Amino acid sequence: MRGFSALGDRASMRVRPPASTEPPMPKRIPTPKFSQRHLAKRLRKLIGTWRLEGRFTGGLEEMVERGTVSFRWLVKDALVIVRSNTRVAPKSVAVIGADDTFNTFTMVYSDARGVVRRYDMTLDARRWTLRRRQRGFLQRFIGRFSRDGRTIHATWEKSSNGRRWMKDFDLVYRKK
Repeated sequence: MRGFSALGDRASMRVRPPASTEPPMPKRIPTPKFSQRHLAKRLRKLIGTWRLEGRFTGGLEEMVERGTVSFRWLVKDALVIVRSNTRVAPKSVAVIGADDTFNTFTMVYSDARGVVRRYDMTLDARRWTLRRRQRGFLQRFIGRFSRDGRTIHATWEKSSNGRRWMKDFDLVYRKK
């Protein structure tokens, strides 16, 4: 018997497990690739610590707001974590994410009261907007950047129906 080994034909009869069709898990989170519209570059203008000033009107009382807001990379060029520490408004944390497929941003917000909200976001050279479309309680934020990009004048508005908007409060962010 030519070609017969000490193992016999058993070596050729071994069943091999099928090759995996899934790629191996990366050891590090990959850096995302963004569209030609450079979403990450737009987010970079927010990165840093900002002094915050504002005025809240609650009934007959007006409260002056002061504090800081920091924007830091959670995942470079993809996710930003936002932390605010103010006197009047509750402490809050938000995460801003870039979506390169739809060329958009989303922000998820949470504060010390237990509030959790999702906002659609836009950001370009001169304007930053947030919108929440919850039936019965709609919100929008419109921020305008100064020419040098170091100041943002912003207004929060609310509406119960999306037709009549009422100013909630104004804010001014100044980059430290």
